[in-house]
Amino acid sequence: MRTLADTRTQLTAILVRQLRLPQETAFDDDDTLEDAGLDSLGMLAFIASLERDFDIGISDRDYESLRTFGDTMTLIERLSR
Repeated sequence: MRTLADTRTQLTAILVRQLRLPQETAFDDDDTLEDAGLDSLGMLAFIASLERDFDIGISDRDYESLRTFGDTMTLIERLSR
């Protein structure tokens, strides 16, 4: 079973890889995905990565609710149960 720390680490790795950020980049729960550098096209790729890497399906409604790193953590935890 994946822990919350594992989810945080994997989610951070996805963002670091996708946005080409330094490996040591860390995100707080209230950091917005837009401020991190995700535009609308980037969000589509991000969602695809989440679905693939976490083996989850994200609905349009869930997609629209993602604003922050913390929102994404909560969604992954909910969909991974």
